[in-house]
Amino acid sequence: SRAFVSEFAKSFNDADMVIVTDIYSAGESPLGKINGQQVAEAISGYHQQVYYQASLESVSKFLHEVLRPGDLAIFLSAGNLNKIIPEVMAYYQKPHYQVVSSETA
Repeated sequence: SRAFVSEFAKSFNDADMVIVTDIYSAGESPLGKINGQQVAEAISGYHQQVYYQASLESVSKFLHEVLRPGDLAIFLSAGNLNKIIPEVMAYYQKPHYQVVSSETA
């Protein structure tokens, strides 16, 4: 993975925002000397809005803060990032804004 970090970092140039979490090998133990924060730092050399989130919970919370109706979120993962997708989708399918009548009596 370390050999591809520089090339990988350039692949997000067209994204409005990039969120990176920790990365793991197929065995689910941290990869040697490369981690998600280092990947985020490499991407930040090519992109202005890169955010590192250390856990799935923090990714979900961050998405609730930054995503707006009409935004497109793409999740790329070979791991367990898919676990938060249903929760994130459900959050945006619920009405979070109270409609107040503009009529005056």
